[in-house]
Amino acid sequence: MTAASSQLWQRLSDFQIDAPGAALSFSRRLAAENGWSHDFALRAIREYKRFLFLAATTGHLCTPSDEVDQVWHLHLCYTRSYWDDLCRDLLGRKLHHGPTRGGSSEAERFREAYTATLASYRKVFGEAPDPLLWPAVEDRFDQERRFRRIDLSRTWILPRPSLALSGGMLVGASALFLIACRETHLARVIHSDSWPVIVIAVIAFLILLSIIKKGGGPGKRGKGRKHRGGAAGTGCSSFDSGCGSDSGGDSGCGSGCGSGCGSSCGGGCGGGD
Repeated sequence: MTAASSQLWQRLSDFQIDAPGAALSFSRRLAAENGWSHDFALRAIREYKRFLFLAATTGHLCTPSDEVDQVWHLHLCYTRSYWDDLCRDLLGRKLHHGPTRGGSSEAERFREAYTATLASYRKVFGEAPDPLLWPAVEDRFDQERRFRRIDLSRTWILPRPSLALSGGMLVGASALFLIACRETHLARVIHSDSWPVIVIAVIAFLILLSIIKKGGGPGKRGKGRKHRGGAAGTGCSSFDSGCGSDSGGDSGCGSGCGSGCGSSCGGGCGGGD
């Protein structure tokens, strides 16, 4: 690093997003909204600072991992911290975060930017990025990953089984259902101790039927799977410029963030010159 770069990195390292004395600090909120431990959230914030440094110094478009991007999303909600303390006073420029234009060309652009970001990370920091916070390119842009905000106080979350497993379970549940419905056995089932099992089987049948109708499970994930550009255009991009005096509502979150800034960028986002 040059002397100027070293000074910038030291300032970023010392930069505090957590407000002193806050009942709900930035890092605690980040952990709660993403289902992370507080320790993991602090690690993600550290990697976010590294991403900011790369975006400010490498001269190429830098794309964060999804985990780092979640820190970025939430930081945008803290408008004074982001636009005044970070962009204006520390970086000396605006670092915007906006939606991608979509399409396969944009998807490939962000894949290349993410690859370049990982390479610059190794070169600048002298170590490989943590795979838990900076996954491989194929995992970062996995087209079968779909995110949606869910109210956990009102919703149970269960992993979706694979299509083959769903089919096998459906066949088994169907067999039990048909046996239970046979006229010759129905009376005995009702007056026996086995009826709860039948009820559970029927419920399982209905649930699995719903899963099958929605397309089954995520399927097999292979390292060599060809990238599909259509859905990858759901990402976002960023760009920087000289910092002016305006900090306004240009946070990407509006005037009230509620419980967060939104979902993952999916296909990618970036920052840099």
